[in-house]
Amino acid sequence: MNHDLVERFKEKLDHCPISDYHGLNSPGLTCYLNSVLQVLFMTEDFREAVNRSCSEDSTTIDTQLRIIFAELQTHLAKTNNLTEELGIINVYEQRDAAEYLEKILCLTSPEASMNGLTQLGARC
Repeated sequence: MNHDLVERFKEKLDHCPISDYHGLNSPGLTCYLNSVLQVLFMTEDFREAVNRSCSEDSTTIDTQLRIIFAELQTHLAKTNNLTEELGIINVYEQRDAAEYLEKILCLTSPEASMNGLTQLGARC
């Protein structure tokens, strides 16, 4: 590899602003889930609705999302609990991101899912 090219790339990286957010660490091949969670986290209305949700209802995943979203602001977040909650048993099997977007929106509180549906144009 061209040494000058590498040096120019390193110089550009040194001048890039650092993001205020962190990444996700998931088991197996669940990058489809990471993509969905990152989109939902960056959808401000959805993130705020999840944070406002006081629901401890065991039929919603708001609590798990709230934890992941809080962790993303300070450090690397793990998705193991959410993966379990979503019924993902084989983490080495690729799945469809759109399928899990819909599933997550259907399993959140009504306020959060409406914000997600409106912002992302999804349906539940």
